[in-house]
Amino acid sequence: MSSWPPIEPLIAVVPLGESALDIFQNENPVWDLGEGVRSIFGGFLVGHSVAAAKKTVPATFQVHSLQSVFVKPGNPRERIMYRIERILDGRTLATRLVRATQGNVLLFHATIGFQRSEDSGTAKSAANGVRVLEYDMAMPQWATQVSPEDESLGSGFAMFAEMGVPQKSAEESPQDPLEWRHLPGEAIRNPTEFRRRSFVRIPLLSTDDHATHLTALAWMSDA
Repeated sequence: MSSWPPIEPLIAVVPLGESALDIFQNENPVWDLGEGVRSIFGGFLVGHSVAAAKKTVPATFQVHSLQSVFVKPGNPRERIMYRIERILDGRTLATRLVRATQGNVLLFHATIGFQRSEDSGTAKSAANGVRVLEYDMAMPQWATQVSPEDESLGSGFAMFAEMGVPQKSAEESPQDPLEWRHLPGEAIRNPTEFRRRSFVRIPLLSTDDHATHLTALAWMSDA
């Protein structure tokens, strides 16, 4: 199995400068996905917004809601500014408005709600007595059978190619940090509709820091 690039450089944001309070920018360039695909993958904007907003609340506050709107496409070759407005700072709740811009152009905005958690802000296992997320529906049987050595794991860009979206050459294409397993497509009763199921996961996180995992999940949610 070929190795996947780590997602952490893709989700990293840094302060714009000491004099620019509550303004952040992407630490590394975003992908240029090429002709036929929107210029900036939405996961960058969602993940970066969560990462930037999280830096303005105490470590014990965790995201409990996110509402967002994609406004305009952006230029992947320009830095993105994330301006945070502190709407609410309460004892147990906080709200942040995030505006992602390039120059004077608004690309994306999000309202992110935080709630104070009793844990320390790091991911903990159920063995430590911390409540963890559970599936509302049973996990599909095929998903439990995927292993890191499974040769059917691959890039999400393969699905774009199958759909006929023009792609760059293998040398020029961005590396997908997500591991995918695509099931065969299936037609449903309505001839104009088509269903495609996939299994996806984020490998290679180097830390159990809750904020990092949360940002990676937000990044992946747009995939």
